[in-house]
This record gives sequence, structure tokens and C-alpha cells, in this order.
Amino acid sequence: MTLRILPVVNLVLLVTAASVDGTVFEFEFPSHPESYGGTCDYSPTELEEAWFNRLSEKDRRTLQTTPDEKYPSTFQLAGHRDQFVSWWGIVRDIKRLPNGKGATLLIQNTYDDGQTDCNRQTVQIYGAGDFEANLTELPKDIIPLVLVRVYGVVTDERENRPVIKADYMRVWHWLQFNFMDFGEDHSNPEWKKRQNLPKDALIYDIISQAYYLERLGPTKEEWEQIKAYHRRLEGATREKPTPRKSANETITITPSPSP
Repeated sequence: MTLRILPVVNLVLLVTAASVDGTVFEFEFPSHPESYGGTCDYSPTELEEAWFNRLSEKDRRTLQTTPDEKYPSTFQLAGHRDQFVSWWGIVRDIKRLPNGKGATLLIQNTYDDGQTDCNRQTVQIYGAGDFEANLTELPKDIIPLVLVRVYGVVTDERENRPVIKADYMRVWHWLQFNFMDFGEDHSNPEWKKRQNLPKDALIYDIISQAYYLERLGPTKEEWEQIKAYHRRLEGATREKPTPRKSANETITITPSPSP
């Protein structure tokens, strides 16, 4: 049995609540060439620019460097209440709000130094801890272990975790992002325990299904949700084939019996 991940080229999904305060989401599914494609500065989408431009140059870089770093950078999650921020991370938990529409995401922060592979979004596998994001809607394309960039104001703190009222969220699924290993790690030990990297494995390596299983360590339930999502996407693509489809837009990966 194979799990097929079918990137939908230039698909943009916008979701807004009835009020002007609704969260806006953007999903992009580019093709995934085999080459790394060089290094680029982060480039916001046309839609994203309105939020990106509200950040100072300093706040666009969220990286806590190690003490011996030649070019030091400081960042922490604490101390930003009532401030507009933009933080990156991996979605670790999704809880529906009582109203049945919105949701709260638990997000494992990942550092960002403003640079990325040109053909994939690159973040650091290290981070400053966990934070939460309150969403006014929960699109079906938000699933566990996707990478997100959240923009909004820090409105609260729960169990020492900052809470962002999310204005805008950009989302990358598996095969669309990768990791480097810069920074001083302050990640939640729970997420670090789930990593299952082979001895001497490189954080920055060839992208595959195993790449994410080893670095993110999905639970059995999360892995089933991820497989179900991509099967659904495959079914939708079969029903409505896109005229732009080409050979490198379909990537087949074989799932392990268990994560």
C-alpha cells in the first residue's frame, strides 16, 4: 500500500469569520523538485505582506543563538503580551472551541533566521518552547504536524504558554518544509522524546516520509490523521484532475506499519 502526497499547485485557501476579526489562512502547495535549489530570503505572499510589513526588521528574525555564536541573536516567547508578533512552529495539538467553529492550536515553536531553501520553507528544528494560537475557524487542511507561521497579538498566557489571537496563518504540509539545526534549544522535552533519529543522522537531509517520522515522531493517531488527509487529497485530485499536472507534481511515499 502506498500513500500518495499530491501537491496542488498555487492553491490558496482563504477563510474568514463573519466579523472583521476572523483568522485568514493561506495554504500553498508548490511542486517539489529533488534539488535543494539554493538559499533565499523569506518571501511573504502578496496576501501575507499586509501582516509581514507590520513587523520590525528585528522581529522578523526569531532565533536564540548559542553563546559562542559569531553573530548573536536573542529571542524568547515570554514578555510579548499585547504585542503584535509572528512566530513559527509545528502544530502539536488541535482543540475545537465550544462554539464548534474555532479552535486552539498548541504549537511547538521553531526558530527562524529569515533564510530558507528556495524550493522549500526551512526552519530550525530547535525552538523557544510552546505557544498557542486561537483561530476563529478550523479549516480541514489544518492537521497535526504541519508547519505554520502565525501573525497576531499576544493576548494571554496559559500554563506559561503565550496565546496569540491569530489574524493570519500560513501553512506548509509535509514535503513542503525542512529543518536546519541552528540555535539554543528550549523545546518542550515531550516533543524531543518523540524524535527517533538514527545515530549520526543529519537534521538537514534528503526529504522523504522517514525524514518527518524521525524528526517529528507522530503518535499512532496523528499518523492515521496524516494518512487520511493525503488519501482524501488524492481522491479529490482523481475526481477533478488539474490541467497543470506534471510528473514532478506527484510524489509517492510508502508508509511504515507504524510511526
